Amino acid sequence: MLVIIVFYLLTATGCLVASEKKVNKYVTTLINAKWKDTPVFLEVAEYLNDENPKFFWEYVEEVSRRSAEFQKISKPKDKYDLVMSISKKFLTEARIRLMKLGLSLRIYSAKVEMFFKMAEENTNFFNNCYNFIDVGGEI
Repeated sequence: MLVIIVFYLLTATGCLVASEKKVNKYVTTLINAKWKDTPVFLEVAEYLNDENPKFFWEYVEEVSRRSAEFQKISKPKDKYDLVMSISKKFLTEARIRLMKLGLSLRIYSAKVEMFFKMAEENTNFFNNCYNFIDVGGEI
């Protein structure tokens, strides 16, 4: 009887250990969008704004301080790396991974494109005015 109980416990423990093994599952997506690719640093800004508007403004300040550095970079991968290094000041590692997923799916691309369209429409309306604020539909 004792042998059966020990055998049962070993079997149950073995099942628990086997069920705790990590299984990597990969997801591949392909998105056909009607909008253009948007700069990654703008998409990151939108993500940070959704997380916390304070992060957004601190990020804008940091990108502004490093604008010369951004202009010197020609490779998209290097710009991505720079944006990720700036983002680490505001987000935990788990949030960074979540942001990377959102960037890979181009979730914020449509929002950035919408702001581009708003700017394009309003700069044509005001001719040489490139800075404007839209508050509640009033410019």
